[in-house]
Amino acid sequence: MGEGADLLVDRARELPPLHLATDALIADTTHFSAREIGAYLLLLIEAWRSPNCRLPDEDAKLADWARLGPRAWITAKPTVMSFWALSDGFWSPSRQHFGAVPRAAIAPSIRARILAVGACAYCGDAAGPFEVDHVVPLARGGPNIESNLACACVACNRSKRDHMLAEWVR
Repeated sequence: MGEGADLLVDRARELPPLHLATDALIADTTHFSAREIGAYLLLLIEAWRSPNCRLPDEDAKLADWARLGPRAWITAKPTVMSFWALSDGFWSPSRQHFGAVPRAAIAPSIRARILAVGACAYCGDAAGPFEVDHVVPLARGGPNIESNLACACVACNRSKRDHMLAEWVR
């Protein structure tokens, strides 16, 4: 294997699996052509691989990731992007086609260390009660490891849900 392939294998080991709600995906995309469903899935994969699970609103990049020429992309874009939301110059995929992310239990010793902080990492509340929050949510590809966990008050954790910190404004 070449050096580039080795890097791809290493990167793939870092990423969690992409879980798709296949029944919803199939039901919702019956009007897609084979080319459009292929482009849609390739863009979902590319978004999943990006740190914030979103793609820039740049037609040249989107066409490249979708493996379509510029003209084919312009024709397919309205259909392919119908399940994406555009905000602040970035496309985010709809969660309706992402299946539930399997959760591994957080070890009790790690949970205890995180909660022992005794204050919300987001608002500073020290009264509690507290929960363990995934800074980069599991649903957005965040790992279930201690460095991705934070002590959060219930209000912050529930309002943050599966948002990235940059998206979540308290």
